[in-house]
Parts: sequence; C-alpha cells; structure tokens
Amino acid sequence: MSRAISTTCVLRRTSTLSHRIIRPVAVPDRDSTSFQTTSRPRLLSISARPSSSRSNRPSCIPLRALHVSSSSRSSSGGEASSKSLTASEYERISEQDMDTLHDELEELCEVYAPEDWEVEYSSGVMNLSVPSTGTYVINKQPPNQQIWLSSPLSGPMRFDYGPDGVWVHHRKSDVTLGRILDKELRDLLSETGVEESDWKGVSLK
Repeated sequence: MSRAISTTCVLRRTSTLSHRIIRPVAVPDRDSTSFQTTSRPRLLSISARPSSSRSNRPSCIPLRALHVSSSSRSSSGGEASSKSLTASEYERISEQDMDTLHDELEELCEVYAPEDWEVEYSSGVMNLSVPSTGTYVINKQPPNQQIWLSSPLSGPMRFDYGPDGVWVHHRKSDVTLGRILDKELRDLLSETGVEESDWKGVSLK
C-alpha cells in the first residue's frame, strides 16, 4: 500500500511570538484505500497558556523617587548657601560694603594705578575703568539681595550674602567678591609695572 504524507501546519501561540510547526500527518484518500498527498494543509490551532499579564506590565517608578528637593541640590556640587536678610538689612550691609569698595578703588586709582584708571559710584552702580583691559561693573541687586559683578577678565558673576558675612558666588562657595577683585586687580597692576604688594586691596573678604 502506497502512502502519501500531507503536511499539517500547527500554529502555536505564546505570550510573545507565533511559531508555525510543520508535522507530517497521514491522510487517507477518499476514493481508495491508498494514501496520497493532499495539497491543502490543515491548520491546527494549539493555544498555549498565556503568561501572566503582570510580567508584561510596564514597571512604574514612584514619583517620589524622581523628586530632588531644592535643599539637596543646594548642598551638592559645592554650591554656596545664603543668609536670609530683610530688605532693610540688605540695604544697610550692601551699601556699607559698596562704600568700602569704592573707597579702596579710589585709593587704587589715585595712588597706585596708571593715571587713566577711573572709578565712579552712583545709585548703587560702580564702574572701574581700566582702559587696557575694559570696565568692571559692580552693582547692587535688591530684588535678589545680591551684588553683581561684570569683569572684563572673568565675565558676569552673582554674589549672595553668606552666613559668615561674606559675599559668596551663588554657585561656587570658594569664590568671593573680595578675593576675585583682589586677584584680578593685582594681576593688572603687575602688568603695568606697579608693585601690587603696596596696595592693601579692596578690604572685602
């Protein structure tokens, strides 16, 4: 007795992919007792037990795990902390320090620096003109309770009043208004041939 083998396509479903598995199945011919190959495959569906829906569910991250408080940001990366002042306290302290700075820069221009250096102070804005380099602008910012500095060498900077009574860079705790002005102005003096050690500095920390 001759035999022919028909192919039966079996569709197997899983939770993620579908596979077609080919299995040989013997199918008898209707008109004879012999077997022949049928040209139409039979499709058998075998359903697999679906996997738990929990495994396919996207994981969730609690919002509180993504939250970074402003206090933790301010304490990282060397950021400086500022002291809270009332409006009258800020006005008194900033005006006192700006007057001190103006007095020292006036002495610098009149005694130590070249004749073309000039300083002016009016309405909370101070300008120090250094023709060979540019102009320093130091001004009060009451809305932010800050002092701002625009330097022709190091660019714009903002300073908060720190807990220890020093004007500190609002992002870098190791940079203060007094230190950066002292360093840059002494460097400029030395470039003009003036002995910078004779000048006592801006008298700010």
